[in-house]
Parts: sequence; C-alpha cells; structure tokens
Amino acid sequence: MQTIMKILDWILLNWERLIGIVVFLITLISGIVASIKNKNWVKLKEALAEYVQDAELLNADGAVKMEVVLAKAQTLCVALHIKYNEQKVRAIVESIVLLTKVVNARDKDKVIK
Repeated sequence: MQTIMKILDWILLNWERLIGIVVFLITLISGIVASIKNKNWVKLKEALAEYVQDAELLNADGAVKMEVVLAKAQTLCVALHIKYNEQKVRAIVESIVLLTKVVNARDKDKVIK
C-alpha cells in the first residue's frame, strides 16, 4: 500500500511534466504517421502517371481507360495502406491527362493561359 501511495505522490508532483511528455509523444507519433502517408501519396502519384501512360496504349474510349487507371490505383492504395478516395484520385488522373494534352499539343494548337 505504501508503494502505491509513493507512486501516486510522485505522479501528483510531476503531473505537468507527465502531461508534457504525453503531448510530445502524441505529436511525434502523429508527425511520423503523416510523413509516411505523404511518402505513400507521392508513390501513388508517380504510379498514376505510369497507369495513365499504360492506359493510353489501350484501344478503348476515355471512360474505360479511366476505369482501368482507377482500378489499378485502388489496388495500389490497398498495398500502400492509403484510404482510397476515388474523387481525389480521379482529380489527379484528370490533371495528368490535361497536362499531357497541353504538353503534347501541336505548336499551332497551343494556347497560353
């Protein structure tokens, strides 16, 4: 019983330090988790560019190509432990497609905005 009382007294005396340590550990762990997620999103974005390039080789219309890219992206999200967000992935794919159209346009068709 005395040991428990000593521990409780020590906790009460060092309460502010303990709170500070807990807050620091939570901040550190959440920073590490965010860093890992950011690295995984970078991997996903790089892979999406490759998926779009592969889809362009298919003899299909744009909707089918988009579904192929989204299916591959969903599989990669599972592998990278990223929550799959179709709207976000679709927006990234559409921006990649738009960029390739602008870059690959003929000089006479290019419009500077």
